[in-house]
Amino acid sequence: MEDDILQIINKYYQGEISDQLEEFYETEQHKRLIQQKIDAAINPDIFDEFLQMLAQKMSEYDYRDVTSLGLEGNDVCHTVEILLYKYAKFHENNAEGDFKSINELGGKMTTLTVSISILGPYYCYDIMDLCYDDSDQDFHWKTIFDIPVEHSNLWEEIQKFFQTRNYSLLNKEILSERVPWVYLETVEKGEATVFNCLFSEIRGGFLITK
Repeated sequence: MEDDILQIINKYYQGEISDQLEEFYETEQHKRLIQQKIDAAINPDIFDEFLQMLAQKMSEYDYRDVTSLGLEGNDVCHTVEILLYKYAKFHENNAEGDFKSINELGGKMTTLTVSISILGPYYCYDIMDLCYDDSDQDFHWKTIFDIPVEHSNLWEEIQKFFQTRNYSLLNKEILSERVPWVYLETVEKGEATVFNCLFSEIRGGFLITK
């Protein structure tokens, strides 16, 4: 693990702690994390710049802000979903809206999700197909491992944006590395990963960044 990442994790997360939440909430690391969430919510500078770049340079792609930085939430990142269909539009951000999109787009909805950590200069992404199966009346996700070639310009602009701001793309090997000494509310003891610490406690199962 890179020293810079390790320093960030140790700055914001406590290890060797009891399972008593009261003790967890009183640690200096947790207080520091909460303050960082507040600051990022009030001044989401890089995220606003990223959305402006999408609107100005990649206006043929629709996107939606799905950031969940609430103090009671489990994310420590800004997150945007980009619809990988030129000139198509998202419907409302709920199951009914996604069902409409799937039908309009020919049976599946492909999205590129970009997450920007609020704890350090790092970002990651995943690409997923969302389908609806009539047989079990449920939604199903399928991982896509490569940027579709027809959307390579979009990905180049995204990479260029982060490179000019000295943000690094973290790959799956780094993000899946365990940090077993870290205590997290929703992750089983000993199972925390770099992704859980720098991005989200609850979305690690969808991570496919290479």
